[in-house]
Amino acid sequence: MAGMQATAQPARRPNILLITDDQHNARNLGCAGDPMVQTPNLDKLAARGTRFTHAYSCNMICAPSRVSMITGQYVHSHGYYGNSGPQPTRPLWMTSYLRQHGYQNAMIGKAHYGWPKIAEEFDFIRLTDRIDCPPDNPLKNDWFRFLVEHGVLDKSDYARRGGGQNNPHASLLPKELSEEWWLADRTIEFLRTRDKQKPFFAFVSFERPHAPITPPEPYASMYKPSDVRLPPSAHETLEGKPAEQLAAAKRSIYPYHPADLTKLQDIMAKYFGLITLIDDSIGRVIAELEAQHLLDNTLILFTADHGDFSGEHGFFHKNLGMYECIHRIPFIAAGPGLGSGIVRDQLVQQVDIFPSACDFAGLPIPHSVQGMSLLPLCRQGEPAWPRAAAFAEEETRMCIRSPRYRMVFDPVGTANELYDHSNDPWEMKNLYSDPSSQGVRLQLAEELLRYYSRTQQQTLATSLKNGGGGGFMPPGPTHDLWWNNMPWPEVKKKYNL
Repeated sequence: MAGMQATAQPARRPNILLITDDQHNARNLGCAGDPMVQTPNLDKLAARGTRFTHAYSCNMICAPSRVSMITGQYVHSHGYYGNSGPQPTRPLWMTSYLRQHGYQNAMIGKAHYGWPKIAEEFDFIRLTDRIDCPPDNPLKNDWFRFLVEHGVLDKSDYARRGGGQNNPHASLLPKELSEEWWLADRTIEFLRTRDKQKPFFAFVSFERPHAPITPPEPYASMYKPSDVRLPPSAHETLEGKPAEQLAAAKRSIYPYHPADLTKLQDIMAKYFGLITLIDDSIGRVIAELEAQHLLDNTLILFTADHGDFSGEHGFFHKNLGMYECIHRIPFIAAGPGLGSGIVRDQLVQQVDIFPSACDFAGLPIPHSVQGMSLLPLCRQGEPAWPRAAAFAEEETRMCIRSPRYRMVFDPVGTANELYDHSNDPWEMKNLYSDPSSQGVRLQLAEELLRYYSRTQQQTLATSLKNGGGGGFMPPGPTHDLWWNNMPWPEVKKKYNL
């Protein structure tokens, strides 16, 4: 109507793309200084954003760390310690929160959340791992169905070989049928078919470079094993380390601890090939974002659920100890309005993903979230960062990583470790029983208790605020270990335990 002014439309919220891979040693990126591994697309992402040199997982295996990513809570708060079983329903999930604010959610790849929760939380779903699919319907695994449709497998292979991520790779599929290439194809499919009236949150999750270490060509022969430089700790004897580690090394009972280190070089060369395949696949996704002019309105986060030995201590894979190489993860953040070419050494964790997404989208951070937004670190200047340490938890032990030290605390007292990174960056000398380290042990124990007490109080407060249903995990056997078996009387006295 003449004379009337048009009403300004509110700006649509930005998109959020979370890309993860599985079991990626943080050293193995070109932008992190690896002299061999080729990761040009992730290097470009780091150049236009922020790379965090000291990012850490919340657990050393897949599912608990992934629950921490999606809830913003530490493991003892969300209560999920294992790789199987029902997922916790108490915490608020990032996907539910974003959907409340108009987002379309996509899960592409390996979720490790189980089918009921995936179906509840995501709108666009393309799965690769059997653990995420209904057990009575193998073709619900989208990538497996793709292989069946292309004549690579039949339905009986799913049950006969155990299904899941490991088996279809054993035949060294061509690049175009690899899980990595397929996952990029499905992400591009989502970007082209999404509801363009809504912002999107897409969780794009690669299953590898986790085993099986079977890259397709040209990646399988891209790196010569003889050119692989083993880390300085590859030759260590594990003297002074926990008994389980010594036993694994001496009897070679761990999945991969070869007496002949040329075999370790061979598997690492293929591991590097998988990393480059993932990088190429990520490059295809970013190219699609660029083609659709979405880079100017999308926050891109790249990280991993946990690390890998990648030759450190003479091992490959994970599931043995709580070392830096398993705890530390790659982490890159890039988006409009953020700085470029920034490298940060502050201690950050997976619980910071949820609040960072909220901050970028202009949403309040829920009370249940225990992390902090990383966006202040993604801008120029030197912002304050209050986190004094990073933490990881298993059911019966916990580790703390301060800027200088790593301590693994076992309340039973059989697998304690302490490493001084200023003098021993490869964690070869366990100082835990050294009398001169008593003061450091006490200091780190106090920090552990502050962390545990603070986060439990927050979880309880959120539960009470939500009428008692917010997720407080009542004390149990694991909690009793932390509170009742602290080995230092000074700590108990200080905290009135």
